[in-house]
Amino acid sequence: MDRKELLNMRVDELELTVRTSSCLQNTRIERIGDLVRHTEAELLKTKAFDRKALVELKTLLMDMDLCLGMTFED
Repeated sequence: MDRKELLNMRVDELELTVRTSSCLQNTRIERIGDLVRHTEAELLKTKAFDRKALVELKTLLMDMDLCLGMTFED
């Protein structure tokens, strides 16, 4: 899967814990491209979003060669 396909992939397609998945739904983050544009600090300000959820997401993103706080040219 190329980077563009990854960024367009829905976050609900990831194998996330229920808590992390709920946190993302509460922030209205629907796609991986939306997720990686957020910084760690922004996510941690989200209600019920904790370090455990952050580590889970960072690990998954690292496996996809992505990270939080990315910027892209449209």
